[in-house]
Amino acid sequence: MVLEVKPSIYPPVRYDGRCWIRIGPRRSKASIEEERILIERRAFYVKTYDLVPALGSTLSDISQEYFKLSYLPRAIDGDTLNENGRSLEQQLASLRFFDNKVNCPTNAGILLFGINPLFYLPGAYLQYVKIEGENYTDRVEFEKVFSGALIIELRNLDEFIKTIIIKEKPV
Repeated sequence: MVLEVKPSIYPPVRYDGRCWIRIGPRRSKASIEEERILIERRAFYVKTYDLVPALGSTLSDISQEYFKLSYLPRAIDGDTLNENGRSLEQQLASLRFFDNKVNCPTNAGILLFGINPLFYLPGAYLQYVKIEGENYTDRVEFEKVFSGALIIELRNLDEFIKTIIIKEKPV
C-alpha cells in the first residue's frame, strides 16, 4: 500500500500536540522559527468564509438563471458581457462565486444563487417572528421564514415588509 501525503495549505499541522516538519530527507519537530514561517504561510492562504468552497456542491446546486439574469447584468458592463466568451464557471469564478481549484461554488455562490442553501449552510435563512406579548417566552402570533437564494429572498423580504409589517394609515 502506498500513502501519499500532500502539504497542507493551512500550515502548521499538529500531530499529538507537536508541529512536525519535513524538508527533504529530514523529519523532526519544527523549531520556533520554522513554525513562525509556517504560520506566515497560512495567513497567505486563509480566505474569508464567503470565499471558501462549499465542498460537495456542484454547479447544478446554483441557479444559473438567477446569476445570468439578475446579477450579471448589474455587476458587469453590457459591452463587456457581449464580448465575453467565457464559460459559466469562468464567469462565476471571476466574481468569486466559484472555486476553480476544487471545481465547486463558494459559500457566497451558494448563499446568493443556491437552489437549496440550507443544505450546505445550515442557518442560512431570515426569520420574522411576531410575539403576542412583550417577552420572548410569550406565544408566537406569526412566523415567516425566508430560505432560498438570497438574491430572490431579499426581494421577497422587501415585499413582505411593505405589505405585512408597514401598515400605513389612510389620510
